[in-house]
Order: sequence, then structure tokens, then C-alpha cells
Amino acid sequence: FYIINPDTWFLDLKKVAKKIGGIKNICIDIDSLNIDYQFPAALMVFKAIYKLQRYKTKNTPTILHIYNQHEIVSILQSLQIGSDLSTEPANKMYPNKFCKAIVTLFKKIHLVDGVTINIKWFDEKDIRKHNLNLVDAVGKGAARSPRFLIIELQNAHDKHNPIALVGKGVIFDSGGYNLKPGYSMTTMKGDKTGAGIVVSIIHYFAKQTNPKNIIGIIPLVENLISHKATKVGDVITAYNGKTVEILNTDAEGRLILADSLAYVSKNYSTKLILDFATLTGWANILHCDTSFVFFTTNDKLGRLVEKCGNKVGERNLRLPNWPEYTQYTKSKIADYKNVNFECGRSDGFMASMFLMNFVKDPSQWVHFDVTHNVNAHDMHVVNSAATAIKLISKQL
Repeated sequence: FYIINPDTWFLDLKKVAKKIGGIKNICIDIDSLNIDYQFPAALMVFKAIYKLQRYKTKNTPTILHIYNQHEIVSILQSLQIGSDLSTEPANKMYPNKFCKAIVTLFKKIHLVDGVTINIKWFDEKDIRKHNLNLVDAVGKGAARSPRFLIIELQNAHDKHNPIALVGKGVIFDSGGYNLKPGYSMTTMKGDKTGAGIVVSIIHYFAKQTNPKNIIGIIPLVENLISHKATKVGDVITAYNGKTVEILNTDAEGRLILADSLAYVSKNYSTKLILDFATLTGWANILHCDTSFVFFTTNDKLGRLVEKCGNKVGERNLRLPNWPEYTQYTKSKIADYKNVNFECGRSDGFMASMFLMNFVKDPSQWVHFDVTHNVNAHDMHVVNSAATAIKLISKQL
């Protein structure tokens, strides 16, 4: 028996989850728990026991049983899919294969009348044709070319503008010519966690009888080195026509997100834009118990994100609402630069300022900076996905 103290419930659940991490069969009856603790308890256990098992010759997965909680089970099933995508090795899940895997995944869902899913993607030629030049700049150094994946979940009965989800899909990040040290490489297959989060969220809503209208945008690249790779100091024209001086090729996530945010802003009339990325590591740096940090200029929306996160047990911390700091993202030879800002040790915050230059209406945008999915022992598995599901449910 475990006693959950209302004053320390988050830490108590974390301790419980760590203790049961090695058990192979777990049964949870959470009906007796206070309703405020039911989903956080289930989510914490899921994060503690999650492992990618398919490449073990002796596959002995942990089986989690949750009684009488169909909605919770449905969310966790979708999170499992996103977690698997995020944790896949780069040689098993490269950009084109990721796109095909998404088509196969959504074919298995039985859609109710009036609901459709349209999946398309741009190959390297299409990416250049559509002037997604920052995506091309990051991905062109790899033998496996980049992709730009678009998932449209449309419900004829929902008259609201869609919510757009943008997920960073860096299949593997070597750092490019700003090469990472060896110890940093071990988690870089998880640099596509943002992509996994977007898939998780859309997968959950696609199973509903009256789903939301959702647009998913996932730029998929491998950030590697070759004679074709982008060099430090190169200037690239982004999708919105603004020029970017690339002063660090290891700050690649913000580049592909910039093109993606600009693409969404121009081509869709959206109610809200949410982006998810393993961008700066600030979720770990600022607070060890923080599931994610986030930025928005909208105070009402910021309070709602915090409330939704607390409801599902995903601790979060809002970055300062100081949009005037975008002035520090200006370059001397181009419109913007991707690093080397005046406040050099504030990259987690300044990365948000860089991205804001590519959003048409920042008041309806939230940027989620999350941790890598591969650190399962720290229970960082698709963090912010559950929060976003609750947030989207409230928004429409």
C-alpha cells in the first residue's frame, strides 16, 4: 500500500513509479483515488515502465492493466505509439520510413462518419520547390533526404478552425559541422520526440466520435556532415522570405521549426498553434521535476497550460513573457541569426524569441521545450503530450 499525500502528491507518485519499475505485470484500480490523482498516477506508472522492446531477442514487456478507465487507457495507448516513434533507432526510422509508418498507423483507425485523415509529404524536390529552405539546409547533408509531413484530421461536424501541431523531427542530430561530443550523441535518436508527440495527439483525437480539426506538421531531417551540408556562417532564406544567418549548425531544431511555423501561418487559418521540440534542454536545466518549459505571450493561455499540466501530473514552467527580446535575434548581415545572442546564456528563452519571428499571430501560439524521450529512467516519455490533449479538449 502506498499513501499519497495531497501536499506532496507529485513526489509521492514519482517514488511509487520508481519502485514498481521492475515488475512485469501491473494492475491498477484507481477508482478509489481522488479524481485529481487518477490520471497522474496512471501516467506516472506508464512513464516509469516504458521501454522499447522490439529489438530484444527475449522480449518480456511489462503489461499494464487499468480497470474501468477507458479514456485514460485510450490516451496511454496513443502515448505508447508516440514513445515508440521517438525512441526508434535512426537506422530503423529515417525520414521517408517515418512518413510511411504514419500512413500505416492511421489506416488502422476506424473513423466515424464525417471524419477524414489526409496524409501527404514533400520530398527533397518538393521542399525546395515550396521554398522550405531552412528544412533543406538542415537535411541536405544526409544521404537520406528530408521530408515535410502534413497530417490533416478533419471533422465535417466541427465548424471551428483547426488547431495546428508542429513537431521537431530530427531523426538523428550529430550537430552538423558543430559536431557534438560523443557523450551527447547517445540520446540523439530522441531528437524526434516532438514528432512523436504530434503523432500521439492526433492519434488520440482520431479515435474519438467527435474529434477536433487538427493539422499536424512534422519536418523530418537527419543533421549530418557531408560535402553538401550547411556550413557555419551560411545565410538561408526562410519560407516567409526572411534571411537567417546560421552561426551554429547544432541549433538546427529552431531552423526547421521556423519554416514549419511560417508554413502553417501562411497556409492555414488556425485557432491555435502548438509546437513541440527537444530544443534546448532547459526542461532539465531549470528544474529537475519539470516535465517541460513553455513560452507564450498570451497570459490566459499560459495559465491554462499550467492548469492542464498540473491536472495530468506534468509539471511545467513558463518562460518569461518578454517579446521585446526578439531584437537580440537580429543579425548584422541577415534578418536573423540562430544563435550568439547578446544574452548568450539564455538560449532556452532566446530560442523562443527566434521562433516568434516566424509566427503570424504569437498571441495564439505556445512553444513547448521538452526533454528527450530516450531517458526512460527519468520518466521523460513524450512529456507535454497529455497536457496538450487536455488543452486542446478545453480550447474547442
